[in-house]
Amino acid sequence: MEKHEQEQQYETLNLKRRISSLIKSISPPPRTRTRPETQPQVSLSALEAGQVSTDNHLQTISAHLRKYAPNPPHAQTTTPQHSTESNPCTNPSPNPSPNSRLPILPLDAWSTLYTSNAHQAGNHFVIHQHDHPIAGPHYDLRLQISASSSVSWAIMYGLPGDPNSKRANRNATETRVHCLWNHLIETASAKTGSMIIWDTGVYEVLPRRASKREPETETETDSASDTRSTHQSTPNASSPGGSGITGPHKPTESEKLRKAFQNHKINLRLHGTRLPKNYTIFLRRDKTDFRGPATPASISATPKKRRRQKDAMEKKKRTEPSTSDSDLDANHDTGSGITGSDGVSSSGKRKRGQGHDDEEVDDHEHEHEDAEHSDADDNKSNPDSDYLIRLHNAYPGAVNDVGSVHQRRWFIGLDRVGCGFVREARKDESGVVRRRWVRGVDKRSGQLTGFDPFYVRGPEVERSVVTGRVGGDVLRDEGVQGFVPRRGWRAVTY
Repeated sequence: MEKHEQEQQYETLNLKRRISSLIKSISPPPRTRTRPETQPQVSLSALEAGQVSTDNHLQTISAHLRKYAPNPPHAQTTTPQHSTESNPCTNPSPNPSPNSRLPILPLDAWSTLYTSNAHQAGNHFVIHQHDHPIAGPHYDLRLQISASSSVSWAIMYGLPGDPNSKRANRNATETRVHCLWNHLIETASAKTGSMIIWDTGVYEVLPRRASKREPETETETDSASDTRSTHQSTPNASSPGGSGITGPHKPTESEKLRKAFQNHKINLRLHGTRLPKNYTIFLRRDKTDFRGPATPASISATPKKRRRQKDAMEKKKRTEPSTSDSDLDANHDTGSGITGSDGVSSSGKRKRGQGHDDEEVDDHEHEHEDAEHSDADDNKSNPDSDYLIRLHNAYPGAVNDVGSVHQRRWFIGLDRVGCGFVREARKDESGVVRRRWVRGVDKRSGQLTGFDPFYVRGPEVERSVVTGRVGGDVLRDEGVQGFVPRRGWRAVTY
């Protein structure tokens, strides 16, 4: 009897369950509730060092920088030093105050600038400020040469910005060929220090002008102005506003850069965010630097340890910019005729005994080389990769197909005429004629050409054009502890 009652109870319970199942929706079937999986954040310093990888560098890096970028973008206060005229294609913040506000490049415009140049004909550039614990502060100029790669120079004191500077010509040391996505990096670590995007945009390779040592005439000034107007009115094929298609016989900017690089003479106009309008420089290889590409034998050879204290004779033999500077002066009017009590020769060089860092430049260059070797030593877990980096002078993913040589010495200088400056001769109080470079006037528009002088003042002052941060901000945001900066770096403000 009890067994029969239990069976009835089970049947009643099953009937209720079947009825309740008809009430519930069976299409689609209910989902099992689970906690959403959070994607682990990629460390940008580890990504830059090659310790981790990602399928989409732009997405990964921009997502990280978006946390620190001002929203909406607004100009950042900085030391009065920079002209704020900029290239329209980069869309900086509207109407920054001249010489007192740094334009910030909106993150979306920054991303568009990169993606619009992510192809073989792209002409993207970046200038990184790198505060390295061994090499000290320096500025890396990287120029895109292909869809994947860019050539790079380390410039200790940054780009020149004063046409009458006693340090118009500066050393630029060739470094490794980098991946294009490295243009996006802004990060920090205890071993490598802080890195910010000092400026970014597109570059333009200009033709060489004919050699002329005599002062330019009014006609020549008009011609230079016409050339600048032509370049300014022609849309860049690789800029966000360009079509991306060039004529069948017109070389792209990256093709022109390849040719100029292999000729060791580059005329370059940078259309950036913070750099002044028509900012033009030249790069020339040191004719006395005969080093060639690395070989298996040179890599396996044990490097000699350099001495910090060099012999007096060795110091005496060393000079600042060498033979290639004469070409610079002849072809680009970079300092010919500028002499006087400032201790500058007709080629714009400092005379021996003038200035404070003839030896310091070389020491910092050697330290930069040591720093790169120490960074490579961090990759001991993959010695084959380190060997290939040294052999090909290119980081994994980049291709050195232009013959870039590690630590080869170049010179960089301001192309005064290309920037829009003209020479002016005036008598001082003692009756001595002094020549200076001054801003010119475009006779068609009546507007001033050239720009107000600016000076690169180092990690404590210079801010990123993407996030507005100084190097110390990046160190703090990345949680870096134990970073010890190198002392002794001094800005060139004369």
